[in-house]
Parts: sequence; structure tokens; C-alpha cells
Amino acid sequence: MNHTLSFRGQITSPLNVPLVISELIEIADALEWRWERAEGDWSTPPTAELVHIGSNRTVVGHLGLRGVTLYPKTISGPLHFLFDAKGWLRSPHLVAQIRSGEKEAATAFVSVRVDLATRRVYATVIHLMHYIKKRFIPHLDVVDPTGFWETNNDDALDLLSSDTPSVEDGEQEPIARYEPSRFVPSELVQLVEKIIQRKMDSLN
Repeated sequence: MNHTLSFRGQITSPLNVPLVISELIEIADALEWRWERAEGDWSTPPTAELVHIGSNRTVVGHLGLRGVTLYPKTISGPLHFLFDAKGWLRSPHLVAQIRSGEKEAATAFVSVRVDLATRRVYATVIHLMHYIKKRFIPHLDVVDPTGFWETNNDDALDLLSSDTPSVEDGEQEPIARYEPSRFVPSELVQLVEKIIQRKMDSLN
């Protein structure tokens, strides 16, 4: 199974980016996810480029991005909700790849690896993206390897079960308790789902 969740889209107005930041930080704090805010200068064109440091490629230079990056527990990489001056979703690597011609701006997706994601956290991320689509990015395009984005059916997440380790004894994830058969939602997950649902209801 492909272990990459990809998404792209343009916010209805760049003026709404501060609201995106504040709302995502509120949700991340409730989930106890780490987050980082970006306040880049949109008036200056990006100069970002990828440079090789050992076996890794690192982004250097001006990004020109504003938004917030979330670090969901058990997700392998950062979840970027960063916007360029025109309101397009971007990541630091994507900015550099577009500048170098490696990626086309019009078709470029932001991607995050999800091979270590527990089903509960993965479902929460997808619900969060549905909220963002309804609230800020009406044409958000998501490529979900599980199909959960399209179906909202828990059975779609069974595709993760053969690749995703269960959280057992030791350092238990407080928001992502995993069982092979079904979810066991924690109070914290329920709290965040209520936050998202309340926000969704306010849009109706």
C-alpha cells in the first residue's frame, strides 16, 4: 500500500490564513500535538533551494510561507498547512522543488508519510481535512491511500492494520489507543472530535 497522504488546494482568501493558524493551533493543543507557526514574508519572492548535506536534501533560503505545521503523534512526518502569497498549500520542500522546476506549481501536492499512523490518529487527520475543506479550501484535493477520505467508512482503515503497530505496554499514546478490531477512543480524541464537529455545525 502507498503510505503517502497527499493534498493540494488554494484558500479562498489569504486574509483567512491567520484564522486557519489559530483554529489549527486550538485543535493541536487539544490533541497534544506539537506545532510550529510560520510567518514568512509574502512581499519577497521565495529563494528556497534544496542542497545535499550528506545523504539528505535540506531546504535553504527564503520560503515565503505562512501557516502552521502540525506533528500528529504516530504520523511519520510533519503535516504542513502552509500557504504561499497566492494562498496555495505548500511545504518547504515543495517551494524549492517548484523553483527548481522539479515540480509544477499548478499540480504540486503537499505530501506526508503515514506508514506508522494508528488508525485513530489517521481518522482524526482526515476529519480535520474535511473541516478545512468546508471552512477554508472548498476545492481541497486529497489523495488518501486508504480511501477513508472518500468513504468515511472505518473499514477502509483496516488497510493500515497490517502495516501499523499496535500501541501496547510501555509508552502509551494518550490520543491513539489502537486495537486490531476497532477503535478505543480516548477522552482527548472525543474532545477534539467535538471541537471539529462544533466548528462544522457552525458552518451550516
